[in-house]
Amino acid sequence: RKRHDLPTWYDGAKVTATTGATTQRRDMDGGSGFASQPSLPVEFGFGSTTTVDQLTITWPSGNTNTLTSVATNQTITVTELAAPTLSSPADAATGQPVSLTLSWNAASGATSYRLQVSTVSNFSSTVFDNAALTGTSQAVGSLSYNTTYYWRVRVNNANSASAYSTTRSFTTVPNTAPVA
Repeated sequence: RKRHDLPTWYDGAKVTATTGATTQRRDMDGGSGFASQPSLPVEFGFGSTTTVDQLTITWPSGNTNTLTSVATNQTITVTELAAPTLSSPADAATGQPVSLTLSWNAASGATSYRLQVSTVSNFSSTVFDNAALTGTSQAVGSLSYNTTYYWRVRVNNANSASAYSTTRSFTTVPNTAPVA
């Protein structure tokens, strides 16, 4: 069959390696090896370069994993990590306390999670950012009253990080302190 007639599961991961101004891309073929497994690892050649600035793997599912500062002259195994699912509070929840616990579902392959909380939906600045969480919940305190916050989580392991979860928002309670 022609390549464009093959089912989407036939396509493998797309791997891009960047160092300095040089970018190289390799496409894994999901169906050419024994039992439909790729027969060879992805290899890049950067000459005397000792570190790849960024290695990005785009999986057939659409998930993307990015590794940074990867030493050359080694073989690494990268497993696709799915983004976790946020569980509480619900998206667009209102009346939330200024100290609350955010929680998400455990993700397969996770060794840690990164939680970001921000007052801007693009996370260009954060009020909480921790990439070393080992549990599936985190108390976040000292939030401002009557403020909308955005939060997201991603999975980390030794060789990779997942895409971020879907972003959720919540709004804290108004300040009801009496005015003197």
